[in-house]
Order: sequence, then structure tokens, then C-alpha cells
Amino acid sequence: MSRILPKVNVECPEKVEYLFHYSWEDEPVASHFDDKEIVAEILDRIDDDDMFAWFTVSAIAVWGHIESDPPVYLGGCSYKDEADFLASESAENLRCEARDVLLETMAIHRQLTNHFILREQE
Repeated sequence: MSRILPKVNVECPEKVEYLFHYSWEDEPVASHFDDKEIVAEILDRIDDDDMFAWFTVSAIAVWGHIESDPPVYLGGCSYKDEADFLASESAENLRCEARDVLLETMAIHRQLTNHFILREQE
């Protein structure tokens, strides 16, 4: 006998941690900027191994042992440093997106847990 799992609403817990993973951006810098001086500055920073000159970032939200899945991504980023990025609106938007994915992940965990508890009680 199969049942459709009921929709479960989940509130976002207060103690959510956000983890960011940075990697070099594959897209050409010149494809994102028209200003040749900006392109040259970013390319110089890349030559100096400055990760935050041109990068892609993924983010996950973590609560306890539950991680948002899949991660959320943003590419074509260029910031002064990590602190500059983390204080940006882009980072805040990634946190919000990762939190939304975490809530979905938590709802799925709760649905599955309820499903197996109900099956054991039958």
C-alpha cells in the first residue's frame, strides 16, 4: 500500500551556519566587463593568485547534521577580499537561497521520518 507523503511546513532554526566554497571562475573576465582598465586590474590580480579577483562561489546552509542540498552557486564574482564578499548583498542573497534549500531539505527529512515511523506502526 503506497501513500502520498503529506506536505510538512518547517520553520528555519536560529542556529544556521553558512559554508562558502570558492573556486576560480572559468568564464573570461572580458566577457563580463566592457571597461578595459577593470579587466586589466582583475587579470593582474589573477596573475598574483588573488582568488577573490575572479571566482565562483557555492554556498550551503547547515543546521546540526542537516546540510542544504544541492548547493547554490554564483559566478563572475570580483571582490577586494573574502570579508568584502561576505559583507556584500550577493553573499546575503546566497545565504537566503541556501536557507530556502535547507528548509526544503529539512521538510523532506521530516516527511521521510514521518513516513517510516507510520510504516513501523502499521
